[in-house]
Amino acid sequence: MVDRGIAAGPFNKDQVPADAKVSGMMCRIKPNGACRVILNLSAPEGRSVNDGIDSAEFPAVMSSTAKWVQCLNKAGRGCTMVKMDWEIAYKHIHVRPTDLKLQWFHWLGKYFVELSLVFGSASSPGIYDRAAKVVLNLALKYSGFKKDLVCQYLDDVCAASPPGMSPSAADFRLAYLKVADSIGVKMSPEDDPEKAFAARTRGTVLGVTYDTVNWTWELPIDKLARLITQINTALDSDTMQQCDIWSLVGKLIHYCPLVPTGRFNIRHLIKLNNASTLRRTRTTVPSAAKRQLWYWRTLLLATAGLASIPVLPALSPAWALEFYTDAAGGSHSTPGLGCGAVSANWWFFHHWGSAINSGSFFEGRRLSQKLSALELVAPLVCIASDPELVRNRPVRIFVDNAGAVQIWRKGYSTSCSLSSCLVSALAAVAAALGCSVDIVKIDRCSCVGASLADALSKSAFARFDLLVTQHGWDLPVAPATVPRAIVRWIERPSDNERLGEEILTDLMKASLIPGYNC
Repeated sequence: MVDRGIAAGPFNKDQVPADAKVSGMMCRIKPNGACRVILNLSAPEGRSVNDGIDSAEFPAVMSSTAKWVQCLNKAGRGCTMVKMDWEIAYKHIHVRPTDLKLQWFHWLGKYFVELSLVFGSASSPGIYDRAAKVVLNLALKYSGFKKDLVCQYLDDVCAASPPGMSPSAADFRLAYLKVADSIGVKMSPEDDPEKAFAARTRGTVLGVTYDTVNWTWELPIDKLARLITQINTALDSDTMQQCDIWSLVGKLIHYCPLVPTGRFNIRHLIKLNNASTLRRTRTTVPSAAKRQLWYWRTLLLATAGLASIPVLPALSPAWALEFYTDAAGGSHSTPGLGCGAVSANWWFFHHWGSAINSGSFFEGRRLSQKLSALELVAPLVCIASDPELVRNRPVRIFVDNAGAVQIWRKGYSTSCSLSSCLVSALAAVAAALGCSVDIVKIDRCSCVGASLADALSKSAFARFDLLVTQHGWDLPVAPATVPRAIVRWIERPSDNERLGEEILTDLMKASLIPGYNC
């Protein structure tokens, strides 16, 4: 480190500034056997260097697996990928002299001080990202390459372009390398494709190997083996150190966008991830989190090299089957309030049960006021009431509650387990029936369908009949039948993780449900 100019020393103790902060050293073994030396600026807890840093002052605008998959979708099948990587990235950025007092360490009886950004500092990612963005923006400017086909995750810069595109990803790579060379940025050699590679259709980006010709993704076998080992350790443990939970859950969140149903199987792990802010705290691993860990272990092993690159976002096509839904808040003084939905040749209505109407409390809030959850009941009925209507079809469901739409797209809610329960059940039923679901925000009573749904939610059947007649909607006399499992849930709302399975068990009695009656 001293020979490379990224540290100064050795010094004797009397040469160390009186206000210097001497931190411990850590060593992280890389998969290739090399060691990364890290100053532990997070210890001791409560009195560390990082405790005095406000991370909000050093934001890092980074990419993600979801953004990279969007780049691939824009570039299309058979697209060309490139990847660049800064060598010892943080060490390109020197630290101002007044802050060097925070970067001292002790080694073999002597004292040293790091002169550049250090691994382990809460401010390093944000400071580094500012410099990296300058190089990226210059390369984009000089090459003329499209910004929405590029992702930067700290020192990793990746790009994709369709065949025949000009300028191509290869042109962007050359421009980036030229800018880096001109300002003294040392890039990683391309002899290790895990770090960097020139134009190709198969490569590893952000820890995932993509094949744009076969349009598949997979985790490198060594990464998969380590991840499965971490999952197995968690499944076999009653408690875990919080830092180990952060490591495991962080990886699953990173890979989550690659799995269409992954977002519906992560909420308990996120709760576990947020259980404590202290690294060494031992946190109980609840059974709900273990069920989701089992899901991830099974899925990752089953999809190795076989899973298609997903389409993000999964929007429904113009010819999708459309439903208009609405729900009214529960009330003991206004009988008949509930939820309803309407589509071509189909409609349903169901009133709320006593628990919702009476204002019973759940998670510190009245059920009658959990509007996002109440609004998600109708979309679930739309998918579950008539399997043959939606089987193997794209479905678009209009909802006038922005919170409900966002919870569906996110896959869970950290503040409302009822909403999480409903979207998970909806995803399970849709998967079993082979239909894709897109839930879209719509303004209240902004069209005939929305007005019909609004009338149903308020039991305003006279208004409903008038609208049907005025606009010539051909609807059956009898409403669709609500599955018994949903009726039971409406009577007694709960965070029932088996709701989707119970609905499918009901449906199998009258319809073909793969995995249940065949």
